[in-house]
Amino acid sequence: MLNNSIVSKIISGAFWTLLQTISLKLISFGSQIVLAWILLPEDFGKIALVYTITNISSLMQQFGLQDVLIKQGKSFNLWYPLSFGLTLFVSILSIIAALVFGFLGGYFYNDVIIFELVLIFAVSIPFQALSLLPDTKMKIELKFKKISVIKIIEMLLIQSGIVVFALNNFGVYSFVIPISIVAILRCVFLFFYTNLKLVYPSFKRWRYLTYNSLQGLLFAISSRLSMQVDVILLGLISSQLIIGIYFMGMSLSIQVIGFIGLALPSILFPALMSYSGKDLSKVIMPLQKIIIYTALLGVPFACWQATNVKPLISLFLSEKWLPSIAYVQIFSVGMIFRVFSTPWVVPLKLKGDFKIMSVVTFHSLLLLTIIISIFGYLYGPIGVAIGVSLFYFINTPYLIYKGFQGFNIDYKFMIFNILKIVVISVLSYGIIFVLTENISIFNDSHLLNLLFNTIVSSLLYLFFIFLFMKNFFLELFFKIKSL
Repeated sequence: MLNNSIVSKIISGAFWTLLQTISLKLISFGSQIVLAWILLPEDFGKIALVYTITNISSLMQQFGLQDVLIKQGKSFNLWYPLSFGLTLFVSILSIIAALVFGFLGGYFYNDVIIFELVLIFAVSIPFQALSLLPDTKMKIELKFKKISVIKIIEMLLIQSGIVVFALNNFGVYSFVIPISIVAILRCVFLFFYTNLKLVYPSFKRWRYLTYNSLQGLLFAISSRLSMQVDVILLGLISSQLIIGIYFMGMSLSIQVIGFIGLALPSILFPALMSYSGKDLSKVIMPLQKIIIYTALLGVPFACWQATNVKPLISLFLSEKWLPSIAYVQIFSVGMIFRVFSTPWVVPLKLKGDFKIMSVVTFHSLLLLTIIISIFGYLYGPIGVAIGVSLFYFINTPYLIYKGFQGFNIDYKFMIFNILKIVVISVLSYGIIFVLTENISIFNDSHLLNLLFNTIVSSLLYLFFIFLFMKNFFLELFFKIKSL
């Protein structure tokens, strides 16, 4: 069992990261609503294409370095000069890659503005890369509260900047100018706060750190491409109007992942690494339960957003975004399965198996590309969305199996409980959804529809969970209460 100290650190990290995630999502959602009124779907389509380019360069600048440094733990200061040198070197490569891909993107998408947007974003690259080093130091020291506060302020500045620039008629340029400004400010502050110095770059013993970092980089690139390949495909076959609607649907549907799933590995890995040492048997069983807890929270959230997206968009967005409803509903089905697969990387990171991580994500990327290409060819943009959700359904068992392979994990127990949660969630939210769709009073009032669906469906879900999974429910309840 984990001792009280490490449990407290994990709970504290989970609390502050959850608070960070909620704050970021509220800020992002509020900004997105304002921008949806100011800008056109074509603007969102253009920036979605730009993100397919800049995301890759963003990953290159990280070089997969953070996980390797966290794995080294207390040896951070020893590896710092080398890490500083590698970061600067990779920053230069990232800038070159961004400009090359930006030029090619502008050519293939037949839009010169795309290159201009990438050029502005490129200013932020070296500052984002260098910020990785003090950020890693804070994670090793388990300063999740400070990390969360800094991240919230960063997001608030970026989103406020985007809105201000949009209101001043900067159009799609509003998305990238604040990113570069805030990246500079954040980098300066982090180095000041952590007392890290700008050192003369060193490249001694570069092979060890570079090999593991490259594996982490390949993992990160494959993971990010898995989130971008659908937009890349649409950029070749669809208009920016369609891409903008698709992008809005995806942005709204991934809220469940942002709230519940993606933050977990960033908490668990450094916290468990600081405790387990070489004896991973101490932490594998708790990880198995964490997947079930993630499903308990994430699966009903995904069902909620699928059944409530129509009143939500109708209440908060203009009519031009109504076509995105179908995309949110399709993506939310996939999120039901994606949400509980997110901790799969933690056991591999604890073992230092960065190569396996990169291989698994590359195979997943190939599978996703094949599926969405077939469905996109048959059914167009809606087919791409269906393909993405089908991929999550197929790939989730593979990720969990590869992540925990070699450990004494009771897969039948875990899968059985997850399936129970899925069935209970679908029935609880599905029944009420069908009911409200066929009663005129709910069709006449989007607010009443939203409130009834949310309250009644959630109570029904809690009732069934308490009835059929009482032990897990109470265990999770008391863990949350202990926060």
